[in-house]
Amino acid sequence: MLTMSISGFCEELTTENTGAGMTISTSVPSGHIIKVVYNEGGYVMLNGKYVPSGTEIDVDRFGEIDLDVICRNGYHIEKIVINGVDVTEQFYNGTLKLENVVEDIYIEFSFEDCASDPNDDCFKTDMEGTVYLGDEPIEGADLEFDFGEYTAETDEDGRYYLEDMSEGHHVVTISKDGELLGTCEFTIVESDEYDEVTVVTLPDGTQIVYVPTGTDRIYLDFIIADENGDGIPDIDPSLTDPNTPPEGGYGSSDRGNTGTHVAVGGPKEEPKPSTPGNLPNLGALVAAHPEISAGVMVISMFFILLLVFKRKKDDEEQTEG
Repeated sequence: MLTMSISGFCEELTTENTGAGMTISTSVPSGHIIKVVYNEGGYVMLNGKYVPSGTEIDVDRFGEIDLDVICRNGYHIEKIVINGVDVTEQFYNGTLKLENVVEDIYIEFSFEDCASDPNDDCFKTDMEGTVYLGDEPIEGADLEFDFGEYTAETDEDGRYYLEDMSEGHHVVTISKDGELLGTCEFTIVESDEYDEVTVVTLPDGTQIVYVPTGTDRIYLDFIIADENGDGIPDIDPSLTDPNTPPEGGYGSSDRGNTGTHVAVGGPKEEPKPSTPGNLPNLGALVAAHPEISAGVMVISMFFILLLVFKRKKDDEEQTEG
């Protein structure tokens, strides 16, 4: 009996000489392993979960996965290599999509310090907005972006503010008094195709925030679902915690099913100035309505003439007396 194995796309080809002829059979694996490695300049996520460097992920044959890449503050992606082949051009909107997997894959992400690249033009923008639980703003909420790369706390109006948020994929965890309330993934993309900040949610739940080129500040609200208004998130935050490894490995799931979404917000509204006794601001009222000023002048002239007439009459009566 003659047995021969040929390796190709992890398939095994076997030939057997039985004397009566040759029988050819193949043994095809049902799945493959994707090993993910990267340096200290960022993080990799799969289905909302943090994937440590060196993790091996089981994938069905002909399956697909999306690896979301988070750059640390001050870093950017330099190169992505799969089995020795540079695939950096396939990296799009903070995500590397692997489709039709037919072999074991070794994928390496290389992050680079922006300061070491003289041609670096990484887009950054300040970010501000309100955090809601249902319809109610949350005072004193703690926001942690990208595993601690950025942090913020909401004020009495539920407003947060942070500087220099970079373009790319991000994850935020929202908590209060040490209790996790929600998580949210979103991707910031600088674009010449939009005139205003626009949030687009893809069919798989991916939330992309398109920002016009050169924008200095964006306003994004984070809304934790609470449909019945009982102050409890609709989805258990512990199930979507990006720091908690998934049970049974990194399987497929709804990437947008975190119970928290991002929406375009606006600047903080400053309280309107008030006058004693809640009287209207006359100066502002006159400035807005010039006809009022003319009316006031006519009335003033009337009272002046009336006063002059009364004084003249009093003088005449005094002379006659």
